[in-house]
Amino acid sequence: MKLINISLIAFSLIAITMLSPFTAQAEIPMQNSPYKFITKLNGIKEYRLKNGLKVLLKENHSIPLITFSVWYKVGSRNEHKGIYGIAHFLEHMMFKGTKKYKKGEISSIIQSHGGIFNAFTSTDCTTYYETISPKYLHTVIEIEADRMKSSAIAESELNLERSVVLSELEGGLNNPITVLDQKLRFHAYDQSPYKHPTIGYEEDIKNTNSEIMKGFYRKYYNPQNSVVLLVGDFNENNALTLINKFFGSIKNEKDAFPTTLSEVNIPRDKPQLKEKRFTLNKAGTFKVIEIGYHIPDIKDKDIYPLNIIEEYLIKGKNSPLNKKLIETGLATEVIGGAEANTDPGLFYILASLTPKTTHKKVESIINEIINALIKDPPSEEEITAATNRIKADYLFNLDGTYAQVLNIGYFEAINDWKQSITWLDEISKVSRDDVSNALKKYFSRNNRTVGYFIPKLRKGEKYEPQPINITRTQHYKNTGITQLKNNDLGFYFIKSKLEEGSKLIHYKNIDQPVTYITGIIKGGYSLIPKEKEWYCEIIARTLEKGSKNYTKEDIENFLDKTGAHIDFACDEEMFKFSLASHNDNLKQTIDIFSDILMNPTFPANEINKEKQKLTAEILETKDNTAEIARRKLSQTIYPKDHPYYLNDFNEDIKLIKNIDIKSIYNIHEKIIKNNTLIISAVNNMPKTEFNSVIKSLSEKLTTKKQKVKPAVNIPDTLMRDTPKSESYFVKDKAQSDVFLAHAGYIKRQDPDFYKVLVANYVLGGSSLASRLSKRVRDNAGLVYTVYSYYSASQGKGEFGIYFGSNNNNVDAAIKLIKDEMHKFVKEGITEEELKSAKASLTDSFVSRNLSNYKNIASTLSTIYYFNLGDNYINNYPQIINSLKVSDINAAIKKYFFPDKLNIVIAGEYSQKK
Repeated sequence: MKLINISLIAFSLIAITMLSPFTAQAEIPMQNSPYKFITKLNGIKEYRLKNGLKVLLKENHSIPLITFSVWYKVGSRNEHKGIYGIAHFLEHMMFKGTKKYKKGEISSIIQSHGGIFNAFTSTDCTTYYETISPKYLHTVIEIEADRMKSSAIAESELNLERSVVLSELEGGLNNPITVLDQKLRFHAYDQSPYKHPTIGYEEDIKNTNSEIMKGFYRKYYNPQNSVVLLVGDFNENNALTLINKFFGSIKNEKDAFPTTLSEVNIPRDKPQLKEKRFTLNKAGTFKVIEIGYHIPDIKDKDIYPLNIIEEYLIKGKNSPLNKKLIETGLATEVIGGAEANTDPGLFYILASLTPKTTHKKVESIINEIINALIKDPPSEEEITAATNRIKADYLFNLDGTYAQVLNIGYFEAINDWKQSITWLDEISKVSRDDVSNALKKYFSRNNRTVGYFIPKLRKGEKYEPQPINITRTQHYKNTGITQLKNNDLGFYFIKSKLEEGSKLIHYKNIDQPVTYITGIIKGGYSLIPKEKEWYCEIIARTLEKGSKNYTKEDIENFLDKTGAHIDFACDEEMFKFSLASHNDNLKQTIDIFSDILMNPTFPANEINKEKQKLTAEILETKDNTAEIARRKLSQTIYPKDHPYYLNDFNEDIKLIKNIDIKSIYNIHEKIIKNNTLIISAVNNMPKTEFNSVIKSLSEKLTTKKQKVKPAVNIPDTLMRDTPKSESYFVKDKAQSDVFLAHAGYIKRQDPDFYKVLVANYVLGGSSLASRLSKRVRDNAGLVYTVYSYYSASQGKGEFGIYFGSNNNNVDAAIKLIKDEMHKFVKEGITEEELKSAKASLTDSFVSRNLSNYKNIASTLSTIYYFNLGDNYINNYPQIINSLKVSDINAAIKKYFFPDKLNIVIAGEYSQKK
């Protein structure tokens, strides 16, 4: 079921309900209490303050974290002509100061406490959240209450932020798939506000002023239209006391809005009686088709069989669309599903086509599949398999406090949080007749809208498919590049040795009947010649295509029926794997995983399919300004034979074409079978039972061959004496992507790593609270996102700065960044900046690295990959807190060089110059 944003896994995969029976408690009056207990369901308690504010609490003490959130039941569906985009624009302004907090203070305070925060606006709601240590619950409650009642929304700040919002809009319009999806909704709906994009339109954004926005704020940001939701490691009585203290006195001011802001009566469309079609011709190099069918809202009982249809039709290894479009090479990706909204939405199907495929061909196949299903619906067995996958995804996507907040909060925002508890029970009741009726009712030609994106090719260009990435939920900030982060509290785990020198780290404190396993095999494609680096990727993609004891069909059927996940990936320095399974299926999941990892058959037809698909995916990025800039940047920094050097598109295609099966077996032997593994497992199984499973895993990974200890040799790179500055023109891209970078001089295990980590955090690694963000984004309003990074792993990577900006603002942004870099190197950081950085980095380890069980497994594997030591988790705060300002400033002069920055720009900027 697609909730808000198909690019956000948490929203697209949370299937929404508890597996165990649920019980509800009746309302219990609380005499002389400022808050009233309403009900309790599956560990979630509902309270109500006297001003009408709904409070939902769910205690979970398995990880020492909380996620605090406020959900406002207002989104783009509450807008009208002239103010489209105001809900999202207001979300930005809520970070620009309040009566109590000055501009930038909210971001700085939360980050200084190690918190992760953000906000997002959808069609139906606007949400603000913080994931942070429980000891700062008081702080985040006070901040959110102050935002609700006294956000400043100053005209001067609104004018600055306007350009940031426009930059965000332009960045979205750089993606033709986003433009196609917006056009489809514009055509599909007649009166519904879902006709308009959440981010709004340029004209309305430019014409919005503080008076109009304050009216919108006063009207919708009040207790009766809001929900406070808290999940995690907290004390209920303390939380309720704090919530009432700061939110209880806030008054509802529903009528306090200016006459220029008229009341919005939200219309609903009449049934569509005739098919709608349109074609979008725009500069680009890839073809896309999208089809949307009108479906009811979240409250309609038909939403349940529609969810089954989505799972059967689109998800899973054996889905008809996957078999007919992906497996045959007609499309590189197909996504879609049944939207769950407050008002009637769409069931959409969106496919990115391979170069020689026609839109009509793919549309014809989609029609054939749907018509066949109308005549012969999925069998009871297929419906059961789809239901099982939904149940498995539910468990996997309740991993962590933030995921649980999204689950509960979004259902409350669009309908009622209790539906998140009953959802799976209702899904389990769906019959074949229910699915058949839904197919007949909604999947008719007259109920659909069909859109083609046909690129306008320039001379010499070819059609190239594009990965599907749609953002319908607008977020306040971009998270930027995730570095290896450090910090921790002291979780209990057990380390043991497997056969042949491999290691196992087992963490047991988990509250779900699932197991997460992640693993690392050191080496990656740095162990093989540069011209063969794509072999590693092909191996990762084809391990699941068959093994000694399991056919491709066996593997796909097992994964489809159980909902288990097995994934492989490869990069310059490591081959990685992960699996997730319900404990009931763990033994067989491990059996299959072990066999496909150690004994793959690499069928020739599957290798060829993946080569074709990978070639299409390489070509697709030719129109992606960020990818163009990233590739060109690597070529300015690294020599051509370096593992970090990224080839031109055509060179990669040539290397993929030359992949042969014999070499695949040899490279698999070198990077996997003759290597040692680091495996981390997280679950709650009894020790004896889990030991039996691990013993079996260890035996299956034993090859009786002499294991090697591969040295990951990443050559050092010399910095250019004279930096390069290059720009690459890409048509119809209102926003340019820009990198400024130079070669790095530090590895992950170097003693100076932590000094550089802190320095980069202050400069541009702390998102909204960094120097670059404050100067270029907040004060100048030139960019939507800007951040810096210093990559340091087994090799010395690079120092870099990225920003996305309107083409007209690129030069000004570069000038400010260079100026700030010179100041940074000359003056260094202050004692206050170091104090804040220390607090943030030491407090944030749990929220960034141990916030859910999958992250715990991954973090433990990484610790042992870099040989950071058994006590790294406990030692990290001491390492950071021991640093002095003089240490950091000396490191800045040693590792940061503003006059050596290479500059790469991709967008329409070059033509303007």
